[in-house]
Amino acid sequence: MSKLDLSVTAIRDLAPGIKSFILRRMDGHELPPFAAGAHIDIDVTMPDGRIAERSYSIVNAPTDGDYYEIAVLRESGGSGGSAFMHDCVKVGRRLSASAPRNDFPLAGDAAEHLLIAGGIGITPILSMGRALLAGGRCFRLHYCARSPEMMAYRGEVAALFGDRAYFHFDGGDPKRGLDLAALLARPVPGRHVYVCGPKAMNEAVIELSRKAGWPAEQVHFEFFTAAAAMAGDAPVEVVLKRSGRRLMVPADQTILQALIAAGEDPLFDCQRGECGVCVCGVVEGEPLHRDYYLTDREKAAGKSMCICVSRAKGSRLVLDL
Repeated sequence: MSKLDLSVTAIRDLAPGIKSFILRRMDGHELPPFAAGAHIDIDVTMPDGRIAERSYSIVNAPTDGDYYEIAVLRESGGSGGSAFMHDCVKVGRRLSASAPRNDFPLAGDAAEHLLIAGGIGITPILSMGRALLAGGRCFRLHYCARSPEMMAYRGEVAALFGDRAYFHFDGGDPKRGLDLAALLARPVPGRHVYVCGPKAMNEAVIELSRKAGWPAEQVHFEFFTAAAAMAGDAPVEVVLKRSGRRLMVPADQTILQALIAAGEDPLFDCQRGECGVCVCGVVEGEPLHRDYYLTDREKAAGKSMCICVSRAKGSRLVLDL
């Protein structure tokens, strides 16, 4: 699919280290439509000159057809994408972007929606709230940050949603913030939960809802970061059954990354273990599952894995690729 040729028409500071960008088509035409929860992939220039894609959620309402608004948190320890957006992108800059994709949609059959945002995770959640409000749907929004000053879009959230919005400030100590255990203490038929925020918050919602008995199809989440190496990771030999090709995957590289670097063309999308596009069969070896897509039963069976995040418990895997 061809890329969108966009122009940055406005930039504003939302909070320390967070900027919003308004993007419009260079030709002035309406942009491709999107649904709440969608994101676009923007081409950014990395410090070494490479062009890479970075995903940013669309903040505005789906009814706003002539622009996309995104917000970018500058990551001090990041790879350079957010630094490019903050330091190099000015009003008038042309950017190349994908059409919107949505891995985090609202459930159309939900009776009510419980939205949970942490920090920059407000971006897709705010678009969801706008869509739900416009549709007269039942929802509540819990927004968490270290302090009021660090909360992007706080004024908009308060003005738009009124008593549907709850703000939580923890000063850097999650124990002083939103009580997720109490919020998710019991499943409610027809209520769907959506969370987007720091990895620890997302994982807490996933684990607490699982323990409380929430059906998996009622809990939705989106992570912002791709897979990262973990302590104890070791190199693994991966054999592609269909071709017989053997690859050595270093400890600091995912199986998916190694396949792409070797010239293979595997299917993938999110690279966070959420969407399931990269799932492949396991012929030999025992996967070390780190995804959020496969069920507990599928993980226990060990016959499939998400190669974008998962590794091996041993030193060798044979994949049905």
